Amino acid sequence: MDISTIRSKIRAGYGKAALKLGESCAIYRPAGTTAAIVSGNLIATQLAAFDTKPTFSFVNPTNFKNRLFYALTDATSIEVGDYLVSGGQTYFVATLDDIAPPMVVRCDRTLTIKRPQPGTPGYDYYGSNAASSEETILTGWPAAVLTGTKGEGTISKLPGDVRAPWVLLMMPAAAGVQIQFADILYDDLATPSRYVVSNVIYSALGAEITASQALI
Repeated sequence: MDISTIRSKIRAGYGKAALKLGESCAIYRPAGTTAAIVSGNLIATQLAAFDTKPTFSFVNPTNFKNRLFYALTDATSIEVGDYLVSGGQTYFVATLDDIAPPMVVRCDRTLTIKRPQPGTPGYDYYGSNAASSEETILTGWPAAVLTGTKGEGTISKLPGDVRAPWVLLMMPAAAGVQIQFADILYDDLATPSRYVVSNVIYSALGAEITASQALI
């Protein structure tokens, strides 16, 4: 028996286990740059269960900082970058290994990503980016947003100044879109948070973004 056959049987085996432990899970495969989770991107519905450990003992509770889960579902039906929606939660598929269960990331925000455009010199010219001139490059993409490791100090350094918070964001790579330094991220809160991208690392798992929060 070769590795291809073993891989296929193991991935299908996770689906058989989900028949006992899982609940309905919708699988979305994003197409284009807008609205990743819409009916047109739905490719399948099957059973799935999610746990913070790949042993699927279901005894470890979710904590504030943990966004990494493992999916017990038929892995022959999914690809890296797919979104899984089940039990009121949204995940994206980060890994699809030969034997280990798929690792997924639980998302808590939906992002719109914009790119600053150069202004036009003239009267009352503002040399930095203005929200009114930002070009939208990606909309409606769920992502995980975690607290970063530090805050950004102010230039004035007054006693009452508060550091601007840093965040770490994780999301799938979007086809045809390369997030860059200084891009602007908006979340889906009633009063949206605005983040300025400081660094982006792309890997086989998706995009890992460091950003600082800025005033709207």
